[in-house]
Amino acid sequence: MSDSLSERNFQFIKWHFQYQIDIFIFQEHWLMQNFNSVDYLRSKNVSVICIQHSFFLFPFIKNNDKEPNHFILSASINSYKNVQGVVCLSKTDVQLFKAAGVERTVYIPNPLTFDLNQNVSLLNNKNVIIVGRLDKLFKQQHLAILAMKKVIQRDKTIQLQIIGDGDKKYTQELQQMVNENQLENNVEFIPFQKNITKYYQNASAMWVTSAMEGFPMVVAEAKVFGLPIIAFDLEYPALWEKGLVKVPPMDIEQLAAKTAEILNNKTKMHELQIEALESIQEFHINQTVQKWKQLIDKIMNKQQDVYSSGMETSYAKKIMHNQLKAINVDIFYLFEELHKMT
Repeated sequence: MSDSLSERNFQFIKWHFQYQIDIFIFQEHWLMQNFNSVDYLRSKNVSVICIQHSFFLFPFIKNNDKEPNHFILSASINSYKNVQGVVCLSKTDVQLFKAAGVERTVYIPNPLTFDLNQNVSLLNNKNVIIVGRLDKLFKQQHLAILAMKKVIQRDKTIQLQIIGDGDKKYTQELQQMVNENQLENNVEFIPFQKNITKYYQNASAMWVTSAMEGFPMVVAEAKVFGLPIIAFDLEYPALWEKGLVKVPPMDIEQLAAKTAEILNNKTKMHELQIEALESIQEFHINQTVQKWKQLIDKIMNKQQDVYSSGMETSYAKKIMHNQLKAINVDIFYLFEELHKMT
C-alpha cells in the first residue's frame, strides 16, 4: 500500500465498495496514519472496530519520536469516540477509555491459538524460566538476576533459564551481572527458540518481572503447561486475575522468598498447577470467537450498546494511579491532558 495518506484512504474506500466490506478492523500500533484512516472511514459512514492491542498508558512508556505521547493518546481517544467498537485486552482499559469518553468499549481477550491439551510439566525440576525479548525498560530481566542471588541463599539447587534475544548491550549487561554475582552455575541464557515446549515441560515455575504487560502470550502458554507463575503484581492484565502468585512490583526479596518456598513444597506446586490449568480455560479460542461474533452482530444490526466492563471505575482509577507511579508519570499532568481530550 502507498505511503501517501490520501492514496491509502482512497484504497480503503475502493475496497469497501469493491469487496462490499461491512466493517473495517484496525489493529492499533499508535500510528497517526491509522487514526487518520479511522476518521476518514467514519466520515464516509463506514463501520470501524479498533483493537487496542497494548494498554491505555502505553504512549507514556514508549514515546513516539514524531508526536508527544499525550498527543498520540489524545488522537486515539478522539478517533475511538466515533467508531462502532473498541476492543481492549483488559477490563481496566475498558474503564479508562470510558472515563475518557469512549463509550463503545468492550473487553475481549486474545484467543489462544495453540493446543490447550499439552503434556503438563511434572514439576520435578527446580527450574525457573523467563520467556521473552531481553528488554530493560519493559521486561526487566536484570531484576530476575538480582532475585536469583537471593534465591540461592535459600536453595542453591534452583536454576534460572532466560529464553529470548534482545538488545545486544543489555544482553551483555545481563551476562556481566551473572558473572559479578557468581551465578554462572545457576543462570543460563538460551537464544530465541521457535518451539520451547521442552523448556516449559522441564520447568517448575515461571517468573514475570515486567514493568507493564498487555496480554502476554508466554504467560498463557505457561499456564497451559501447568506451570506455577510468580509475577510482579501488575493488577490489570486479564491473565493476572487468576492462576498465579503475585508479589509487589520490583520486590526481588519477595520474588526470591516465594520462589524458594513454592519449589520446596510439592503440595503447593500442584495446587498452583491446577489453578493455572483451570484459569486458562476462559481464554479458549471458541469463547473469544463467540464474543467477537456477538460484537459484530450488534454492529451489523445497528445496536449501539454501551458495553459493561464488569469492573468498578474507582478500582480502574486506582490501578492507573499505581501504574503511573511505576513509570514516573505525573498523574496531575496526565489528568490535565485527558481533560483536554474530552
